[in-house]
Amino acid sequence: MPSGSKTYVLEYRPGAGGRGVAKRRLTLGRYGSMTVEQARKAALDALAHIRLGSDPHAAKMGQRTALAVSDLIDAFIAGHVGTKLKSGTGVGYKIALAKVRAVCGSTKAEALSRAR
Repeated sequence: MPSGSKTYVLEYRPGAGGRGVAKRRLTLGRYGSMTVEQARKAALDALAHIRLGSDPHAAKMGQRTALAVSDLIDAFIAGHVGTKLKSGTGVGYKIALAKVRAVCGSTKAEALSRAR
């Protein structure tokens, strides 16, 4: 069902282009929040980056498939805490990691940085 909202979309073929490469779409912005001139400038900038070899769709898919902190904690507990540590040490690790999971478990691991 159409929602009635309008968006500016750039359709491109990544890499060398040509008909052998599938088309991809990049959403530039919503109509109203950006003008036609701004959308055209954004499209030209995006096309310049695409011609230089970058693929915005692949970058976005890489961000979506990145591991969350919760997934890394599970892998660490299974691969290290459960197999290489004594049971008492493992309990301490699990308690500390449960606190980390409660604060930022759903955050992507790539998005984390050191606190200042």
